[in-house]
Amino acid sequence: MSLLLNSFLFSQEIEWQETRKIEFSDFKGKPPAISNFAANSMISINYKVLSKSIWTGKIKIKIFATFDSEKSWVSLQYLNQNGLLEHEQIHFDIAEFFSRKLSKVLLERVDTVEKFNRDFQILYDKVYQEYIDFQNLFEEETSYGTNIEKQKIWKERVDNLLKITKPQP
Repeated sequence: MSLLLNSFLFSQEIEWQETRKIEFSDFKGKPPAISNFAANSMISINYKVLSKSIWTGKIKIKIFATFDSEKSWVSLQYLNQNGLLEHEQIHFDIAEFFSRKLSKVLLERVDTVEKFNRDFQILYDKVYQEYIDFQNLFEEETSYGTNIEKQKIWKERVDNLLKITKPQP
């Protein structure tokens, strides 16, 4: 019990919030000795079963994006690199958009424990692959954050996606 409690109390996962942006102080991981990257954000799309009824078979699932501070790192020599923190925030925002997309799909197609057991992993994997492809396209088109003009275009694109997709209740 105490190990679980301590793990919970000292967890360094930050759940995406519209009002809370990541900061350099959130990057607590140790950078590798040799890397071609200025930073690495460990971002995940997670789920939690909020409730399930043994009487009706209904299930309620929460999908959410998280940033893991302990596994995310930034090389000190790049702290002043123009656009670096924004680049990492866009990665987190993309994860939030795909969390919302997955939430919508699940709300429409997975409302019972039976459907969860049968369909959840397939639906999750499909949306997750779209998420990975989108993240890779972002990296490619912004040259890993070094093309600031392209990054501005992507920021606007992702901001618009977040505006048109509301978080699920």
